[in-house]
Amino acid sequence: MRLEQITIETDVERLVLLRKKLEKRQYEFAKELGISTNYLVAVENYRLPFTDKLKRKVDRYLNNLEMEKVMHDSSACLFK
Repeated sequence: MRLEQITIETDVERLVLLRKKLEKRQYEFAKELGISTNYLVAVENYRLPFTDKLKRKVDRYLNNLEMEKVMHDSSACLFK
């Protein structure tokens, strides 16, 4: 097996990779998602399921990040 052959297979793996890419600690990420740290830890450790409700929260969070980036980039263009 080679590194490029490794795939992300579950939403939990995606969640953990997203959190790490954003350089967020579990308690920071949980707070920003509007969930408890205990719940996030349980999901990341496969003790609780990754629910559709949590997926919607993550999607909403990512949409907000994208909007913030667009707004930041737009305002930067105004002041060049």
